[in-house]
Amino acid sequence: MNIKKIYFSFSIFFIFLFSSIAFGAEVSFSWQANPSSEDVIGYRIYYGTSTGYYPNKVECGNVTYCIISDLAEDMTYYFVVRAYNSQDEEGPDSIELSWIYNSNSDLITKVFDNSSDSDYQDTIQDTFININDVNNLYSQILNTRTWQTNQPANAIIIKWDLSALPDGAQIESAKLYLYMTEAGGDTEYDISVHNIINHNPDLDHCTGYTYDGINSWTPNNQCYDNIPLAQADIADAEDVKPINTTIAYKTWDIVNMARAWRNDPNTNYGLLVNSDSTASADSYRTFASSEADEESHKPKLVITYTIDPNVVPPPEDNQSP
Repeated sequence: MNIKKIYFSFSIFFIFLFSSIAFGAEVSFSWQANPSSEDVIGYRIYYGTSTGYYPNKVECGNVTYCIISDLAEDMTYYFVVRAYNSQDEEGPDSIELSWIYNSNSDLITKVFDNSSDSDYQDTIQDTFININDVNNLYSQILNTRTWQTNQPANAIIIKWDLSALPDGAQIESAKLYLYMTEAGGDTEYDISVHNIINHNPDLDHCTGYTYDGINSWTPNNQCYDNIPLAQADIADAEDVKPINTTIAYKTWDIVNMARAWRNDPNTNYGLLVNSDSTASADSYRTFASSEADEESHKPKLVITYTIDPNVVPPPEDNQSP
């Protein structure tokens, strides 16, 4: 008898946070299972205190919620969920979520993306640029590729609208999640995330040559035939991750960028996810875009914040001054 393997992914969409002084903190998870595999018989949560490393396991059973108790105060934890089948074969990790308990803070976690179950829908615009003059705004993929050897040939550009964050929101963490759909070339491939500077790209028209369909990115010689590809219009990398070939969500920390955009929206030119500049020719990693058909694979920005109690929200429109 052949047992079906689990090749799907799913996302944790929201978290309820609870605390208990006597017994330590609790965190309660709920997620939406992907029905594409008929052989799923249960779920496990794995967690630890370092990103990407999960030495602790909690058996959740065949349900889509779970509570983890006795977590230490002022310690950051990282969580993923895995499904498993009747042969105890596990599917890929869900997106990684981080959480820290502080008895003096009430942490709120919100998801920004274009899927129907996000907290703030239609808050993202994304594309990728190539070493050509093609605009890829409506592509279902976001591509990073190195070609020729040691030369970036694709770069991803993403803009997030954070205006939905309430007055007094103080960002504690911000995680970018991209679902990798295809990989080739080097078995490990460094992908870096940068704040875009100098030019504010128009994603409806930008290409590898221009940031708005007319005006050129800053000239440089880092790419094939000196095509600029925005390589001189980015700040130093905020996060760099070695990406393997496992199909799953990949995660980057962009908290400094998110705080800067929150403090001054006029500086929000978006971010650039860059190809590995020291990889072999035709090494690549491809991700689902916000135009992808599969909603659970769309890019996500997960922000955790607290509210400054000293900030008084503006009055409602129907209130008297």
